[in-house]
Amino acid sequence: DIDIYEIGEPTGQSSSPWSSLLLFLKITTDDGYVGWGEAPTELMALPVYEELRELGRIFKGTEVTDIRKNIEEVYKHEYWMPVSMQTTAALSAFEMASWDATGKIYGMPVYKIFGGAFHSRVRAYANAWYGNCVSPEDFVKKAKDAIKLGFTAVKFDPFGDAFDNIDSEHIAHAVDIISSLRQELPNLDLLIECHGRFNANAAIRIANKIKEYDPFFMEEPVHPDQIEGLSR
Repeated sequence: DIDIYEIGEPTGQSSSPWSSLLLFLKITTDDGYVGWGEAPTELMALPVYEELRELGRIFKGTEVTDIRKNIEEVYKHEYWMPVSMQTTAALSAFEMASWDATGKIYGMPVYKIFGGAFHSRVRAYANAWYGNCVSPEDFVKKAKDAIKLGFTAVKFDPFGDAFDNIDSEHIAHAVDIISSLRQELPNLDLLIECHGRFNANAAIRIANKIKEYDPFFMEEPVHPDQIEGLSR
């Protein structure tokens, strides 16, 4: 059996773009083993939901442990695979659920199937910690709260409503935020989030302005389809 669960507003025609932010997939084998997966939706909640249903027709009746074979079958049917966000999102849910069920069938955690543990601990960074932050002082205060929770790294977007291009005012404000965090919290790793919304020239300009503050990384600096720009 294949079941889809929505966390959030149902994906109907009247739902908002950000509705059903979480879509979970549950697969149940004939022997009763259950696997769970999640499909990211971004602004594509309804298309991803429908794609989960469509891929269900391909996966239904297959051997759940034949993961690579089943994925290959999807590639055969999906002509637009390289550019279809909804297909890759739905496929990730099916692959995740298949591995989950496979681990239960063989009676071991999936990481052991992959070759066993490598790290005994995995470092985590704070995300979505800076809600309602505007001024550098706001960011510093919230970052200190994250440190109290045990985090040694924070990811944040300091660029306001800038999109594609970025003007000097937005850059100056972002630099004020980043420099304040670096000055007040010198041992905190700063992870800069751009949300994939700048062109290459703007991203390079930003990088040159903030590099002196030693950011740990700068995530998704350019639009997702600008592979050539990313290489710059």
